[in-house]
Amino acid sequence: MEEHVAAEDVAQQFEKAILLLLNWAESREISSKFIGVEEPREAFGKLRLLRVEEVAEILAISKTHAYQLIRRGDIGSLRLGRSVRVRMEDINTLIANMSE
Repeated sequence: MEEHVAAEDVAQQFEKAILLLLNWAESREISSKFIGVEEPREAFGKLRLLRVEEVAEILAISKTHAYQLIRRGDIGSLRLGRSVRVRMEDINTLIANMSE
């Protein structure tokens, strides 16, 4: 029988694996040129996918308001199955557009 794995579980496991890799690279003092980015942890932060609850917390708004911004297209989002995720880069874009 095939086991169903929730997208959120996969995302959390992926995040843990990346953090383990970064910790390992730092403990071995592996050059950032070998990893392919200047600041590996900064690059990971850009890749990290946030839950809507985290978006609401970062923007100091309600979860409902965060969903409204996503539905309107004010915040870019990704769908992983039934889950909605937002890149930190999309939040930064929203903030930059609001300050113009």
